[in-house]
Amino acid sequence: MFFAILFFYLLSLYVSFIATRTVPAPKTTLGSSVSEFVEERARKHLDAITSFGPRPAGSYANEIQAVNYIVGALQTIKDSAQEDVIIEIDIQRPSGSFNLGFFDGFTSVYRNVTNILVRITPTDSYPPRNTVLVNGHFDSVPGGPGASDDAVSCAVMLEVVRCLAQTRNFRFTHGVVFNFNGAEENVLQASHGFITQHKWAETIRAFVNLEAAGAGPYALISGHPGGVTPGNPRAFAPRHLQIPLTQGQYSSTKSYHC
Repeated sequence: MFFAILFFYLLSLYVSFIATRTVPAPKTTLGSSVSEFVEERARKHLDAITSFGPRPAGSYANEIQAVNYIVGALQTIKDSAQEDVIIEIDIQRPSGSFNLGFFDGFTSVYRNVTNILVRITPTDSYPPRNTVLVNGHFDSVPGGPGASDDAVSCAVMLEVVRCLAQTRNFRFTHGVVFNFNGAEENVLQASHGFITQHKWAETIRAFVNLEAAGAGPYALISGHPGGVTPGNPRAFAPRHLQIPLTQGQYSSTKSYHC
């Protein structure tokens, strides 16, 4: 029995190893349609954001250079969007505080952190009553450029926004809110500011958080074993999103923030 389990485990690792190395070639703008996700465009966004260097919250690189780039890219997308969608861009700079129950407890206080928000809604569903939130952060730790954590997610989000905005007659019913989060590394301060203060938060029914999960090739579902609950100080979500997490391989307690 032991050897059968070991064989199955090794076989699963081998299949996973092969699967991660048999992926399609990245798409380029040459020969790709406007509705396709093009890795070349996303990579240009990643290179631009990381070119500003480390971007801790409050720094010039984070609050000015990165913000100007992301807002400029979103405005360009908005100007070329199809007529059947409504695109709204909002820059939120919330201030607030919240208690954290680890390290013997302390209060996190923040002022004028940055969230760059864009909402895409079909014209016949505007204003949206139900939305899906997609979140990624562009700030980094002081000692690194934050490429995988988490500028690459912001680059992906920009390209997804472009696809939704420029694809003619793309059929979706509800709105999608993208939060380019500018203060994640200092214990989720911008997340708290968005979910507790922003006018769009009450329409959110589900969310996807894009976050780094190590440097390896394997994809893991990251989450908190207790689900999204008021008792988890690192998980900020409206009450209608407080559901137990029943599946996935837990790699950290860092996910499920907005």
